[in-house]
Amino acid sequence: MKLDQQRMQEQAEFIRKMSDKGCCRIALVSIYNFENTSIRYFIPMLRQAGHQVQVIYFKDYYVNDALQHTSKDEDDFISLIRDFNPHFVALSVGSSTIVEIAQRLTDLIHEKTGTFVLWGGIHAMVAPDESLQFADAVCLGEGELALLEFANAFINNKDITQIQNIWVRKSGKIIKNDVRPLIENIDVLPLPDYSNENKFVVKSGIVPQDPHQFTTWQYLGLSARGCPFSCSFCMNSILKSIFRCRAVRRKTVDSLIHELEYVRQTLPHVGSIGFIDEVFLIDKDWIMEFKDKYREKINMPFLIQNTPGLVEDWHLSELKKAGLFEVGMGIQSGSERIRKKIFHRNTTNEEVKAAAHACHRHGIDLKFDLIFDNPFENESDKKELLDLLLSLPRPFEFCTYSLVWFPKVPITQMGIDKGFITAEDTEDKAHKAFRQWAVSLNYKRSTDEQFWISLSMLTGKPWVPKAFIKWLSKNSTVRKKPQILAPLIKLNSYIYWFYKGVPVLLKGQISLRLIRKRWKYILSALK
Repeated sequence: MKLDQQRMQEQAEFIRKMSDKGCCRIALVSIYNFENTSIRYFIPMLRQAGHQVQVIYFKDYYVNDALQHTSKDEDDFISLIRDFNPHFVALSVGSSTIVEIAQRLTDLIHEKTGTFVLWGGIHAMVAPDESLQFADAVCLGEGELALLEFANAFINNKDITQIQNIWVRKSGKIIKNDVRPLIENIDVLPLPDYSNENKFVVKSGIVPQDPHQFTTWQYLGLSARGCPFSCSFCMNSILKSIFRCRAVRRKTVDSLIHELEYVRQTLPHVGSIGFIDEVFLIDKDWIMEFKDKYREKINMPFLIQNTPGLVEDWHLSELKKAGLFEVGMGIQSGSERIRKKIFHRNTTNEEVKAAAHACHRHGIDLKFDLIFDNPFENESDKKELLDLLLSLPRPFEFCTYSLVWFPKVPITQMGIDKGFITAEDTEDKAHKAFRQWAVSLNYKRSTDEQFWISLSMLTGKPWVPKAFIKWLSKNSTVRKKPQILAPLIKLNSYIYWFYKGVPVLLKGQISLRLIRKRWKYILSALK
């Protein structure tokens, strides 16, 4: 991938000019998201420029178990803001699911402290006008350079209404600035911050600590930013219309290795690496350099995300030597019709089969992303998924998601046009992800959908005969009362977690604390 040298130089010079321009106190707030990789780059960049930064992690979300925050949580939050007395507060509104919580916290900040509030994150990007009904300003696009310029302008009493990426509400009007180009060379970014310096968790009290210091067993790293696809259900389909630059930019191998060495020192309890790039296998030369240096200097088990059509034997053969143990692949539906016409993905079932067989040959675990509760699917589409899953080598695992209607993404408008949903079902109003982001069998849905979900959940376990699953799919009693399969699904889940969890525990890749949390989720999700 050829870099724009002029843009690289301009952005590096901009960062240099922004250094030591004053000391602005900035409170960064992550709402219901302990992971929040973006905010961890803002922290060191602002501090290196001479600013003081407070970080507040307000609650967390872990697979359908987000607890409604209390008035005590709000009081704790405001007390932290008051004590720090920031010049402005930057709220990360990373999902439309939490927009009402962001609105409530913003109102409290204004009411109790009178502090200026800036919103960033995915929701602020895709719905800036709506966000400015509550926030004083919003940040569109990447936040690092915009926050630097905004903080310097704010502390030096300069005009904050002419900063690229920033929209400002002033005197009843919205001042809209252009979006600056994405950071060309992401190696220019500092190492993500995982220290405990001036960080607080608001969750049943105030904990003065970085949440990763006591919860993280697997480091979620990014080797690249951006996604080459524009799936209709994903916010990336909207972001591409906002950004003005090539979508995918990758760190050099040396930069990534340096980050992982830092992580091993800072988070010694981490037992594996999870690369959460949208698509990991996109550059052969990069991969060949990465696998040697990773094995030599990091040598930890790692997993990647990818799309089936880009998985080849040489990828798996080389990366397995470096520690690759799992590949996650989004297939979303077993129907090529649904993938192409509804989800805007061109993956074929033959590509899925080829990728699955390749992983099986190399002894690499496989996890599929599937989307259920999709009203665009008919009986034939659902049967096609079952047939596809039964044709694959086992074992394999799932990340099963319930379709969530995010505002402004293409599939949401398609659903409204078809009459499947109304404007009240969009995620900024429905907040469905708090109840059903990962599919659980206790969620209210049609008997037909429950039937196909239940059968699909049995397909990846090698100890459940495929012939038995096919028989279940034709049994009239099971079709009418699919809930009778719940005990079998529970048992299979327990067996699988024991089968996979014990070796991982013995290798030190996971803590007992996380295993307890996983078991709690399984018991609640499958009851």
